[in-house]
Amino acid sequence: MRIAKLSVALFVLGSAIVGAEESQLAKPTPVQYAWHEQERIMFVCLDPATWQGGEYDNHTTKLSDMKLGKLDVDQWMAVAESWGAKEILLVCKHTGGFCWWPTETTDYSVKNIAWKDGKGNLVKEVADACRRHGLKMGVYIYPDDPRYSKGAGGGGRTGDPNKQEEWNRLLRKQWEEVLTMCGTDLVNEIWFDGNCIVPLTDILQRLAPNAVVLQSPVASIRWVGNENGLAQDPNWNTVSGEKLRGGVTTERHSTPDGDAWAPVECDTTLYIHNWFWSPQKEKRRRSLPQLMNIFTRSAGYGSVLLLNSSPNTNGVIPEGDVKCYREFGAMIDKQFGHPVAVVENKTGNTIELEIPAGKTVTCSDLWEDYRQGHRIRAYVIEGQVDGKWSELRQGTAVGRRKLDFFEESRAAKVRVRVTESVGIPLIRRWAVHLTDRELFQGNSRPETWELAATINVKAGTQTVDVDLSKQVTTPRQYEIRVEGAGVKSAIPLFENQVGEQWFLEKIGWKGKFNLNRTQAVDKGSTTGIRLTFKTQKDVVVRVFVCPR
Repeated sequence: MRIAKLSVALFVLGSAIVGAEESQLAKPTPVQYAWHEQERIMFVCLDPATWQGGEYDNHTTKLSDMKLGKLDVDQWMAVAESWGAKEILLVCKHTGGFCWWPTETTDYSVKNIAWKDGKGNLVKEVADACRRHGLKMGVYIYPDDPRYSKGAGGGGRTGDPNKQEEWNRLLRKQWEEVLTMCGTDLVNEIWFDGNCIVPLTDILQRLAPNAVVLQSPVASIRWVGNENGLAQDPNWNTVSGEKLRGGVTTERHSTPDGDAWAPVECDTTLYIHNWFWSPQKEKRRRSLPQLMNIFTRSAGYGSVLLLNSSPNTNGVIPEGDVKCYREFGAMIDKQFGHPVAVVENKTGNTIELEIPAGKTVTCSDLWEDYRQGHRIRAYVIEGQVDGKWSELRQGTAVGRRKLDFFEESRAAKVRVRVTESVGIPLIRRWAVHLTDRELFQGNSRPETWELAATINVKAGTQTVDVDLSKQVTTPRQYEIRVEGAGVKSAIPLFENQVGEQWFLEKIGWKGKFNLNRTQAVDKGSTTGIRLTFKTQKDVVVRVFVCPR
């Protein structure tokens, strides 16, 4: 991800002189670049939980009920194509352990359901269909299993340490089976939901050499940190390599001068907020304005959008969903596929565009040649009216693509001025659009802190469990602030059990923490934090939570 220093130069940018060591910038590998260029990916979530109407398989589904009478994977491909997705990311095995291929590792698999009399292989069918349609394929195999794990989010760690080697062998076998049947030419993404401690690097290098990896110590892309599909602005593709190897870095770890390139993937659901189908969940289908807002704050902030699809118990994506995806793709094209003016492959600090007579614009669409790293560090968009230039918007991170909206402008010319950069700015493409502003529901995320608990801490050492369930209502990142006393230690709690420590990160000063809730929040779900204090006197402590 880094290459040797080749040159050092100085460039004058307006009144600022920037020391340029562009050859030292973190840059994407060809594998990362190819994945990033897809921009849009479709998740496919089908599981015994679908028959149960829940988000987690509770093992009550009779395998004889899983008939999938109308399953047609080519329909899934057509749906993906309708909104511009270039990859299908298939959940081959979710948290309940059910496998959609005839694995040798468990009887809880497709070989024992009614569909095709147990002779079916959904993973291979999807792989074959992806090839027919020219789509890439991503593979999701949950690293835990109810037979071995101590709960969701264990990253493959077994409840009984004596069974760790046995589970390692089985999980490795599952990955070998799936990747072998898919083929090294097809798989371009590996999904470890939460993290993965089971050693799989040799298998991935051999059977998925062209795949990026989400989470785990060999991660090359990052989770955005929420399941709303929303990135932050600025959104840098770079991060500390040391933190990346920790396995659970998110967008919040981004830094413009990071020594590792690891772009952000924004995952979200079509149903608010459910991954698996039921008739009731169809009523929670997102509106077109909501989807467009997600697009502008994911792909439009330089990330990749991963949007879920939920086949029903017949194995079909419901018609209402199909219509929604089709309208979404058409609206993306309408808003951003026909620019008022555009220029490509330019270098330098200032680029101008002439606006055709009578045309107005509301959106800047700036693309950097990010193969050379984050060169652009600050820019301003300006419009010329009656010979005078005035600011329309300003920004920092560009990367693959950055959408900036502003009030409708009748400027005769618009320009982008790069006011800070590392080396010479490389503009891959710059377009301006006239967009339907009413489609987009705002680009701000207010910071809202909520008091979760007030604790009377006695002098000495005291441990207190704080319930955060009322504040932690969806899978995402949360910032926790403890005021009134120093925290000696903090441990995450999920479903009233101690969670893996990697889900709780100490940030800044000693009373501030970043909490990752990656598991679905279902009825009965709980989230908490176990705090230990050591004080010289009685104190009152307050715990605050803010979603990020």
